[in-house]
Amino acid sequence: MNEVGFVIQQRPYPPEWIFALDTPNFAPAPELWRWIKTIFLNPEHKLFNPDHAHLLAPMNERSRDLFDTIANTVIPLDPTIRPSAIKTFLDYVMGNDAALTAYLGNQPISLAEEVLRRWIKADMAQIQAVASNTAKVVSGASSLNYVASLQVGQTITLDSPLMLAASNTDVVIKMENAKGLGIDLEKLNAGQGVLFEIGISFEVVSITTEKGQLVYTLKALVN
Repeated sequence: MNEVGFVIQQRPYPPEWIFALDTPNFAPAPELWRWIKTIFLNPEHKLFNPDHAHLLAPMNERSRDLFDTIANTVIPLDPTIRPSAIKTFLDYVMGNDAALTAYLGNQPISLAEEVLRRWIKADMAQIQAVASNTAKVVSGASSLNYVASLQVGQTITLDSPLMLAASNTDVVIKMENAKGLGIDLEKLNAGQGVLFEIGISFEVVSITTEKGQLVYTLKALVN
């Protein structure tokens, strides 16, 4: 028992050898990841915070399996990636991002929203560093709602991540100059497509009709 009145599984501690002379001062800690999942990401645990649940989609058997697949792929590549980063990435991959995207799009932006945006930007950049897209052009489905305000010559900066994946749809976004931008889902065993991170700017190059599809061609603006 502790001061909060219930038992909490003891937090894993660094191995003793790490404090010895002439050894690295950091090391991977997979047992810490298991502890975080058990304590903080488990809705049945008393330390699970329901106040934040509205921003992240609830987990089901399919999303838990994909979460574990992504985590087991990305954590060995960078053990410092946070579980919350993987969950946010998962929500965008599965199309369960409506609440979070709406929150990020609030205007005027509050301090809390700005802090959340910075966290998500940093989290996605960390994942992108180990699973960067290498394709020069990326195409994927969009909605009329998303592209309705886009006009040729317009410059836009993403205020929330943009997921592009192949799908049978009448509206398509084609992102040019995309090499080195976005997270390649295939590299994380998360399916097909690319998730572009917050802060990327692009220009609307053209709006055309091709084989019955409305195609919005965008060009990423990079230094």
